[in-house]
Amino acid sequence: GTGQRGQHQHQGNDDHGFHRRRLSRQGGGMLTSGPSPAAGRRRRAVVLVAAALAVAATARLGRWQLDRAQQKLDLQARITARGSLPPLPQADLPRTEPAAADQHYRLVQLRGRWLSERTVYLDNRQMNARQGFFVVTPLQLAPGDVVLVQRGWMPRDFTDRSRLQPLPDQPGEVLVTGRLA
Repeated sequence: GTGQRGQHQHQGNDDHGFHRRRLSRQGGGMLTSGPSPAAGRRRRAVVLVAAALAVAATARLGRWQLDRAQQKLDLQARITARGSLPPLPQADLPRTEPAAADQHYRLVQLRGRWLSERTVYLDNRQMNARQGFFVVTPLQLAPGDVVLVQRGWMPRDFTDRSRLQPLPDQPGEVLVTGRLA
């Protein structure tokens, strides 16, 4: 009786070792004892670095959005400030690019005649979820002195894409008030 019990007790220990080895077998019949502590530390370090990079990238993108918002607020303030100035007379129209940049968004009054035959339609411009065109027509102020005027937006004719609505033709001299852009 006692010998058998000792034998079964010893056999139980062997069974425990057998099952532990059998459960930890991986491909090719190679025995492993699970991941090493160093591998676990490496994996945690990689996850920590990836999380830190994700947090830094998200914070940077948030900062970028705040910068863009400030730029938009500054632009709106410039438009409002320059829009409250009296219209710029035609004689004071800027002639150089730096001078024009200083007058952006300023109201201006121009007198001239439309060069309607040179009108350009800028395609694929949406307004209120509708397809259409921006209409740009040269305005001749004096011989050899021409400015482009964006006259507005025109909806697309969906039944005939090549058909354009006629522009109101104003022969002779016209007075145009608008903003410099």
